[in-house]
Amino acid sequence: MYPGTTERTEDQIIAKDPLKLRFGTRDHDVPILGFRKAKEWRANAVDRVREIVNVHRTECDNNDVFTHGLAFFFLQFPDKMLDLICLYGPALDRNVIEDEGTDEQVARAFGQVVAIAFPFTKELGMISTVMGIAQNFPQLAKSTN
Repeated sequence: MYPGTTERTEDQIIAKDPLKLRFGTRDHDVPILGFRKAKEWRANAVDRVREIVNVHRTECDNNDVFTHGLAFFFLQFPDKMLDLICLYGPALDRNVIEDEGTDEQVARAFGQVVAIAFPFTKELGMISTVMGIAQNFPQLAKSTN
C-alpha cells in the first residue's frame, strides 16, 4: 500500500465502492474503473512516467546534467500525478484540485489510485516466491509448468 493510504476492505472491493479522494476540505468520490478501462489507465500511466524518465536517460557523470534531470523530475512529476488522477477520475475538476488541494493531498490521492490500478503486486510477490522455491526443488518446478 502507498504510504498514507489505507487498504480497502473486502466489502468495499466486492461492492465496488468508489475511491474517496480529498482535496482541500472536500471529499470526491471516484468510481473504480472496470478491468478494461483500468488496463488502459495502467498503460497510460506507464507511458507518462516513461516520458519523464526518458528526458534524462543518459548517464549522469556530469553534476549539472544530474541536477537538471532531478529538477526536471521534481517539477514535472507532480503535474503527471495530477494528470493521472484526473484520467482515472474524469469527473474530477482539475481547477478545483489545483486551487484547493495540497501537494500532500495530491500525493496521497495518487497513491490511492495506484493502489487500486495496480492491485496485482501482492499476487506477483507470491508467484515470485513460489517460483523461487520451485527453482530450488526440481520436482516442484515440473508441477508448475
